[in-house]
Amino acid sequence: MSKRFKALGAALAGTVILAGCPFDSNNNNSTTTSSGPALSSIVAVPGITSTVVYSFDLSATDPATGLYYVTDRTNKSIDVINSANNTTVTQFTPGFAGCRNAAGAPVLGCGAGTVNDRSGPDGLDIVPANAVTTVKTLYAGDVNAMFVLNAATGALINKIVINGLSPGGAVLTGVNTSGLRADEGCFDGDDNIEAISSPGENPPFMTFIDTFNQKVIATVYFPSIGLEACVYDSTTKRFYVNNDGSGTNPRGEVDGVPASSIVAVRAAETTTWPGGTQYVFPGTFPAGQNPAPAGATALPAVAPGTIVVQPLNACDPTGITLGAGTDLAVMCRQGNVGEFLTFQIYNKTTLGATNPPVANLNAGGGDQITYDATTNRYYLADSRWTASGLSCGAGSAACPLTPVLTIVDATARTVVARLPDGNNSHSIGVVNGFAYSPFTAPTVAGGGAGFDPSNNGGIAIYKTQ
Repeated sequence: MSKRFKALGAALAGTVILAGCPFDSNNNNSTTTSSGPALSSIVAVPGITSTVVYSFDLSATDPATGLYYVTDRTNKSIDVINSANNTTVTQFTPGFAGCRNAAGAPVLGCGAGTVNDRSGPDGLDIVPANAVTTVKTLYAGDVNAMFVLNAATGALINKIVINGLSPGGAVLTGVNTSGLRADEGCFDGDDNIEAISSPGENPPFMTFIDTFNQKVIATVYFPSIGLEACVYDSTTKRFYVNNDGSGTNPRGEVDGVPASSIVAVRAAETTTWPGGTQYVFPGTFPAGQNPAPAGATALPAVAPGTIVVQPLNACDPTGITLGAGTDLAVMCRQGNVGEFLTFQIYNKTTLGATNPPVANLNAGGGDQITYDATTNRYYLADSRWTASGLSCGAGSAACPLTPVLTIVDATARTVVARLPDGNNSHSIGVVNGFAYSPFTAPTVAGGGAGFDPSNNGGIAIYKTQ
């Protein structure tokens, strides 16, 4: 979740069709019938009450087991639901940081004062069993750390330290840490590498980890005001990460790191695995940002890999996922009030400075997105959607948010449904015919979006067909 995200929401207002929209005509109302996508149930989360806020972040699903996982800062846990029954929430509690304030101190109840960049757990990935680990694992980003857990039991396997940077931009080592989180990650199953972004650092960076020995391979610094979600593509062999804004593209870009570069660095590591190799992604650093730490060198584009940059124009990107065929989909959450909220789709094989999107839908305002091959649809957690389809920023009583679960046909690239969702519903996972969307209690500005306003928050479960 973006460091700029605030947990605000509003009561659902009627969705309208925009006249003269400069995007694909996809601001339609939901036409869901009894046989289509619909809310199935709402599951309560242990520990959440009228005085305890449900502070969750991102999710992952496992088609092999039918399990849904979501990170939960309030309970310092990963919450787990089995799609076979959708009734019981199991919680893995290995020792996450939980909700913290700007000083790094715990926030009771995860209410006012919680600072996302100092809290955890955050991003989450599922990594298959390998010859060393022997079990399927969860990689969860936390404050200055990546937790590695047994995906079946939640048992702690390892806690990989990610020290971070000093306020002046120097690399911290030993017992020194920055107090900032490792946030969203992605897994390269071709090379057994997990990448995780640290968006609140100055400059932001990605840490690349070998999932066989769970050691850091390298750190790559980005000209960026913050890094968001990433995804690995086995066709182009690149890690794609949403960059909130560089000096060249201040409203966002997708940066593509060739996996071959990281593999080459790993091959050169010594048996002691220092993990101190520092690289810089090319581009212009934003004004006022610290430069890359001393000793960092240009990220090499090792054949057959190439470094790519895809400008996103006025996007302010958050989520990213691979779709059908050659599609690479990006969630935009425009921060400027009055701008169209967009969901952009690109051809991943032609990314570059002059490459236009193959689709630009008025369907943004969210965070996590997922593509479900079974239904051939994208599911968008649009927590900042509005009745007009125009940005209200983080929302207010005068400019309320109307959170929805947006569903997009991946072939036609059109919106097929918008279903009422809960306040702060920025996370989404799909497995076994169900979509899971956590939400928090309504705010003063409204929120709740079609749910009982007395609801304390929980996990909304939708059937996908």
